Amino acid sequence: MEENVELFKTIVTIVGSTELIKKYTKNIKVPGVVWVIVVILFSVLYSLPFIPAWVQKAALLASVSTLFYDYILAAIKAKIENAGGKNE
Repeated sequence: MEENVELFKTIVTIVGSTELIKKYTKNIKVPGVVWVIVVILFSVLYSLPFIPAWVQKAALLASVSTLFYDYILAAIKAKIENAGGKNE
């Protein structure tokens, strides 16, 4: 069970880190193959045994924060704005 939790944390860290980079490069046209390479690089980086636990924890926190804002808070904000209509 604990292995599954660690695997899930690593997956969230990789996806969140990639989304964070995408957010800051959204004005640049980046081919899809670059994102595949970024995911592979993050997968290797986060699985290295000599990466300190605090670095992995910080990356996880940044990733979860990014994903939470992008997918949960942004959706709630959009629903609130749509429900309220236009302010005149």
